[in-house]
Amino acid sequence: MHSTGIYHVRALACAGTHFVFCALLGASIWALTVADVLTTSAEGPPPWWLNGLHWLLSILNVPMAGIFGLCQNTPPAHLLILLMPFAWSLVQGYSISLVWQCADKIIATRHRNEARVL
Repeated sequence: MHSTGIYHVRALACAGTHFVFCALLGASIWALTVADVLTTSAEGPPPWWLNGLHWLLSILNVPMAGIFGLCQNTPPAHLLILLMPFAWSLVQGYSISLVWQCADKIIATRHRNEARVL
């Protein structure tokens, strides 16, 4: 496989992993929030660990956190907002793949130079 093919496959694999991880984390935070609301009799702030999970998801998925922070009552029919997690995951995947490819080139160059010295 050519280096560009490896680059794209690696980027899509990283993007898919990032998207699935963020989706599962988001679903678990949503489920824990619903469980907290249903089991708590008095209104109060959510537990500290739930706030921690929410902040972790916000850091991993920065554009979506910003959009939902600006538009709290966003209808799910807005296609652009629904496509933002996909786009952010692709940006993350291609960034990781680019860094990986650069590191591979640096390591390969170093090994070539070491072979010349010997």
